[in-house]
Amino acid sequence: MIFFGFVGLVLVGGWLWLAYIFRSVRQISIVVGGFGFVLTGPFGFLWGFFPPAGLLMLAHYNTQFSDFFAAVFLWSIPIAFVTLILAMLWKRTEAYMVGFSVLAFFVSSLIVAERISLSDMCRTAHSLDVTEIQRMSFLQSLRLTNASHVFDNHAILVGHELQAYWSYRTRDWVFQDDGRGYFPLYGYSVTNCQGIASDAGLHN
Repeated sequence: MIFFGFVGLVLVGGWLWLAYIFRSVRQISIVVGGFGFVLTGPFGFLWGFFPPAGLLMLAHYNTQFSDFFAAVFLWSIPIAFVTLILAMLWKRTEAYMVGFSVLAFFVSSLIVAERISLSDMCRTAHSLDVTEIQRMSFLQSLRLTNASHVFDNHAILVGHELQAYWSYRTRDWVFQDDGRGYFPLYGYSVTNCQGIASDAGLHN
């Protein structure tokens, strides 16, 4: 335990030393720390002291929900790359091109993930003849997962005869085998899926 603590201090110290020398490393720390705060709360800002830790968490999510995140990264990685190129071409932003690129990656990932999440839920709900769902936003689901390691109750079907929860692993509804019917979840927004499920532009 002491050994791993020592290794952690060395890694954090090494990153801070790089941040002191290189502006691009400081930009990465600021952006990653800010998004760590948004995703996980006050302690998430500590990601900025060693952003590779945030990348390890991202890799963990990608392993758990590889199909979903593959669809997200199909859009966010090219957006980040285009942002990097545009920032390089404009003299006023050239010095901050790395920070803008990382920021574009995170922001676009959240926006695209929200859109794919909603589209997936409504498309599969329509296949079950359900037009309304109750759901959290994708950002709320991330916070729930980080806070309690609970992977259900991201969304439920409204009006279906059986209780069903949304699974980001399978990108589909998981039905309960206890025979319980639908009951409302307070604090979740009710979404009418009419017209949403037909938008398949973000599906891989």
